[in-house]
Amino acid sequence: MSTGKLKEIAYDEDSSSLDDYAVAGDWAVLVTLDFLEGDPNCQGNSIVTMINLATDERQELHRGCIRDAFYYDPFAGVALTEAWIALVRRNSDALGGGSEIVLWNRQTNAQQVISGDDYSRFPAMSGDWVAWLVAPENHEIGPDSPEYTVLHQLSTGHQQKLYPTYGTDAPHLTDGRWLYWRKLANPEPWQSVYDLSTGRLYTFTTDSPTFSLYSWEIRGNTIAWSLDEMKSDDGIPNGYLRWRTGADPTVLMTVNPPPPPTWWQLKSGEPGYRAYGLENLEIPSPSPPEP
Repeated sequence: MSTGKLKEIAYDEDSSSLDDYAVAGDWAVLVTLDFLEGDPNCQGNSIVTMINLATDERQELHRGCIRDAFYYDPFAGVALTEAWIALVRRNSDALGGGSEIVLWNRQTNAQQVISGDDYSRFPAMSGDWVAWLVAPENHEIGPDSPEYTVLHQLSTGHQQKLYPTYGTDAPHLTDGRWLYWRKLANPEPWQSVYDLSTGRLYTFTTDSPTFSLYSWEIRGNTIAWSLDEMKSDDGIPNGYLRWRTGADPTVLMTVNPPPPPTWWQLKSGEPGYRAYGLENLEIPSPSPPEP
């Protein structure tokens, strides 16, 4: 897939919805919802499909009615590596409801639930790591929100809960090394980053506190981010793409996280913020293989 050509591999039809996908190497995984308007007992199928982008080979891994005991949620994210697929399996109300993270082995098709929390969703995966958001449904939005991130190490099974600042999105993992969140549409210019090779917590700070961060990524030795100008003379915000490159991304960041913000107002009128639970991590060493 080095031709640079644009290739269509799937599209929404009137009777279906393409809701999430992920790509690794020559393969993409798609989670779609196929509506069945003429079947009142089912209403729709959740379908998990692998597509080879080079050969157009297709493998349907799962097809199940959304009214069965469980189905793979097409609205809650999916992640893919060369060895694994991370899917969100939603349980029926009869089984207690909620959703969980399932690891699907691409070689054996074996499936394993790795989450122990209800309403786990939006997995990210890279290298030895899986991370996901836990967000109870219908919870109150605000600095006291019960959302948190779970970080799972594949080689050891070790898990830990992380509590980033209020206002961040689901976790992101890149290069098998970096765990970070995006504080979007927020005037605070700093972002929290973990180097999972050491467990150290860093802070990345953009250079424009009067701009609203739209998105940002760490890839290789480069950090790139896009910004919208919060105020402009004509009322139309300007967009900018900026980046920094160094010998290693750690030289572009600082070690100590900034103090908690106080811009959020509680119902009492007092300034408040969601407490941070981020600190340097202890990273377990993978167990040696048995002789």
